[in-house]
Amino acid sequence: HMFDKGVVLKNITYHPLYTPEFANIEMKKGWEPFEEQKPVIEYIVQDGIKKVIDAQTGQGKTVMTMFGLAQIKQRVAMVIKPMYIERWLDVIVGDGTVLQHTTKKDVIVVRGGKQLRSLIYMAQEGTLNAQFIVISNTTLSLYYKHYKEFGASEEYGWVHPEDLWKLLGVGVRVIDEAHEHFYVCFITDLNSHVHKSVELSATLEPDNPFLKRMYNIMYPKHLRMNTGAYKRYIEVYGLTY
Repeated sequence: HMFDKGVVLKNITYHPLYTPEFANIEMKKGWEPFEEQKPVIEYIVQDGIKKVIDAQTGQGKTVMTMFGLAQIKQRVAMVIKPMYIERWLDVIVGDGTVLQHTTKKDVIVVRGGKQLRSLIYMAQEGTLNAQFIVISNTTLSLYYKHYKEFGASEEYGWVHPEDLWKLLGVGVRVIDEAHEHFYVCFITDLNSHVHKSVELSATLEPDNPFLKRMYNIMYPKHLRMNTGAYKRYIEVYGLTY
């Protein structure tokens, strides 16, 4: 795109990937994926930075992701819309957990700039030990907005966005409901340097032509993986009144 617009790229610097922190993530004993879920889990675990899961609602995107994380065993950052944070906490350490051994001390929840700054300082001081970092996507977008306006500053420990996941030792970044707050998701991707990104959505076919074009840039169809044919749960009847 930049070449088409006449932009000449010079002095390109390539940043090698870092070594992420180990995370002892294990599924509960007795849990086994359904047959149609196994190819999706394999896809998550395989080499490749960007993994897009577009399975429909009810097909187990959350559980498939957890199975993948249990095999990868690297520190996880979950970038989540605030209204969904409690739902994910329930899956990780709550009554609905699918994991064993993981406890509340293994999870850090970040809501707001103050908590993000505390997280950064913990990482800089070497006291960050969490397996899961659950972070509000709104909080992350405000950090990117601050950087765009002021650059790296003392406010966020002088950390550049492309260095954030390296500092935090994150191996896998998970974005849930990747079609919501789409601009935030897009900006998050542009500012990321991470080993693997798993992005979940059941709604990647918008009617809006502009959104459809942007979705195809952000979530190319050749990177999308699902559990197969769409399952119909309801019958629709057209009525006149």
